[in-house]
Amino acid sequence: MSSNNDEYRLALITDPIDQDFISILSEYKISTDKDLVVPTDTMCYWMDDSIKIDFDVKVFGFYRNDEIIGLTQYFWSKVKIVLLDFVFIRESERNWNTLKIFKQLVLDHIESKVDYDFLVTEIVYKCDGKEPTSFTKMLLRSVKAFDFSEIQAPYYIPVEEPMEARLMIYNRPMRRTTINKITFLEIITVIYHKYYFDNVKPLIPVGLHQNLMGRLDRILTQIEQTTPDVITING
Repeated sequence: MSSNNDEYRLALITDPIDQDFISILSEYKISTDKDLVVPTDTMCYWMDDSIKIDFDVKVFGFYRNDEIIGLTQYFWSKVKIVLLDFVFIRESERNWNTLKIFKQLVLDHIESKVDYDFLVTEIVYKCDGKEPTSFTKMLLRSVKAFDFSEIQAPYYIPVEEPMEARLMIYNRPMRRTTINKITFLEIITVIYHKYYFDNVKPLIPVGLHQNLMGRLDRILTQIEQTTPDVITING
């Protein structure tokens, strides 16, 4: 139970056997609808500093006092596109105030540490035709309150069974009302080819790499064919 005297903070997680990390990942898998659970194995893999990559991955625990209550991960590369990839908060802590604090801490960190042109985040919207969960709706409301706007175009999280999602773009201070198709597809291409493909390929057999890239390109083609030349951004 939170109180006015609580202190909230982000803490960088660098050890895959960190007990707080293991605990909150377990909560995520238990409390999230199985159809909406995204793979988390790569979080542990990229914590190994000996692995050389051309993009940056950071995993942060979200703490209330000394207790971990949430987790987030983001990707960044020299192309200056940041993907806030993973957001989880313990079910009992899911309220407007906690989401507000969590988002503000994450944004403050990224804005002070990262040079970027675009900051985006994915929110799973529907899976197998199921309506959005109450937490999904709360996440959408909360990110919009923090100057993220919804790109009104098709988007899918490219897991094995693609999930219909909303791609949200951080819209401060420019206050875009539109984005052109070319820019939108460039952002998605970075997400799919670099942050997803390069993230996953070390954990699957080499013989499956071509199949994975083919699947990503098919989703990209589907999005390209159904996206207008100028896309509305809805705050």
